[in-house]
Amino acid sequence: GKYAKAEEAYQFAQAIYSSINCASGEGETLRDRGWLYIYQGRHAEAAECLIQAHLTFANIYDPYGEARALDGLAVVRALQGRFGDAKDACVEAREIYNGLRRPISDHCAYLSTVLRVLEENPDLMAHYESLQAETSGFSLGM
Repeated sequence: GKYAKAEEAYQFAQAIYSSINCASGEGETLRDRGWLYIYQGRHAEAAECLIQAHLTFANIYDPYGEARALDGLAVVRALQGRFGDAKDACVEAREIYNGLRRPISDHCAYLSTVLRVLEENPDLMAHYESLQAETSGFSLGM
């Protein structure tokens, strides 16, 4: 379907960017592919793409690209139930956004609020963990 075509297009674009040594294009494509995988529930693959995107942007000193890759990584880690890692990615993204004098992303702002509420309410965390065990594909409203 449409996801398969999108994945193919991203892989093709990434190959082109790689062949012409365009790291920023590669980073953007990796980040976008990561989000495609998030939408498909392919969280491990999403995390892999987003980590690669983050490293690519870091290597070319593109802090805004780094922050945007970290946003996606935070979402994936939350969906995987790795809340500490999600918080770390959000904090790192927030620091970059602040350094650039840019507002944090809506994803990071929302996720930071959700994670804070879960930290402050252990009963909610236990309830979320039981729901996560019972259902697949449960999300935090993203």
